[in-house]
Amino acid sequence: MATLTTPRLILRPLTKDDAPAMFKNWTWDERVSRYCRWFPHADLSQTEDLLQIYLEQAQNGFDYRWGIELNNELIGVIDVVEIEGDCASVGYVIGHDFWNHGYMSEALSAVIRHLFSCGFSAVAAEHHIDNPASGRVMEKCGMAFVGTRTGIRKFGSEETCLLKCYRINAIGLKRHTLALVPYRPCWPILAKKEISRLKAALGSAAVSIEHVGSTAIGHIMSKPIIDIAVCSTDIPLAKERLLAAGAVCHGEEVKDEIFFTVGEEDIRSFHIHLCRYDSQVWQNYLNFRDYLRAYPDKAAEYEAYKIRAAKKFDRASYTANKTPLVTRLLQEAAQWR
Repeated sequence: MATLTTPRLILRPLTKDDAPAMFKNWTWDERVSRYCRWFPHADLSQTEDLLQIYLEQAQNGFDYRWGIELNNELIGVIDVVEIEGDCASVGYVIGHDFWNHGYMSEALSAVIRHLFSCGFSAVAAEHHIDNPASGRVMEKCGMAFVGTRTGIRKFGSEETCLLKCYRINAIGLKRHTLALVPYRPCWPILAKKEISRLKAALGSAAVSIEHVGSTAIGHIMSKPIIDIAVCSTDIPLAKERLLAAGAVCHGEEVKDEIFFTVGEEDIRSFHIHLCRYDSQVWQNYLNFRDYLRAYPDKAAEYEAYKIRAAKKFDRASYTANKTPLVTRLLQEAAQWR
């Protein structure tokens, strides 16, 4: 199991010696358990029993639970409480004495990054509707409110309560907004799935389909939108089949390319670039990707420029101001190729 570190915290596997700190800092405390599904522990033995369950789960291969350590003291726990497909649902608890210091947001952010690196494409969490502080933690970590549901108030009880649900996806960015995020290893996995879907939808209308753009380069920051280039000898047929597959057409924004998006409402998850067979724009996508993959220093230069530009410009200006650098890198890539 991976140990995670943040500026102030260490997130580590639990050990058999952790029960006293767990009891001292939170398992006994009604202030902490008030909005959780467990009842406060009456004595240390209850905490020892719970810890034993945790340790047995770890021995059986469960790698998604971390003790939150601050200055050599265990102050909380964060773990995956449910896995549904490629979405991991997270729960957490922290001692009352450590509330309102940003520790939980720090820990949750680290866990989200780690889960994305493990291949999960989404992370979810929920909180009791009367506990808005937990919702602020989720929002601070980039999670968005997605709705409410009714859940069990306490384990072993039939009482129910209303829960507010949050989620963050590895890909997806609201239209006209700009955000760069660290490279997420699940991006190639998600690109492969979308390419398989598009191949089935396009059939003979596609000569080749490739994952391109920053998310395809690897290990550089990018907008959380996956770019996919489709090469076709029959543009009208390919366009028709992309529309049937749910892509939204935005017209010919670049010569020899028709631009499409895939997503939900105003959230864009995929950019689809339908290119004419053997066109320069198609070759540029491949050359740019392969050149920056082959030369990490060029990828780092491109990343550094993007980070600076993202701080200065809005979405439209950001794209326009990258053009001189992209043009130079494309010229270098053509010579390299």
